[in-house]
Amino acid sequence: MVLPQLRALVATVPDTSEVAGSLAYLESRQAQMDYPRFVAEGWPIGSGMVESANKLVVEDRLKAQGCTGPRPTSIRFWRYGMRCAMTAGRSAGG
Repeated sequence: MVLPQLRALVATVPDTSEVAGSLAYLESRQAQMDYPRFVAEGWPIGSGMVESANKLVVEDRLKAQGCTGPRPTSIRFWRYGMRCAMTAGRSAGG
């Protein structure tokens, strides 16, 4: 795991303010990195599903041929849907 290695680095290297900041950031978010529990609960781990959703929604739908770019209302609608799905306790993928 990365945290023990960062702790050792902070303890041995004199000027480690940046590393110490990174360590504090990661230590305060340990509960968000409990991947074995997330896998057991059925949450998708890794970026494959997220990347696929990004390609489907952003690249294919919002950047279709002839479009000038994503419309702000489309982005807001997509973000709203993602927030609703996450609030409901399930992934946006289904």
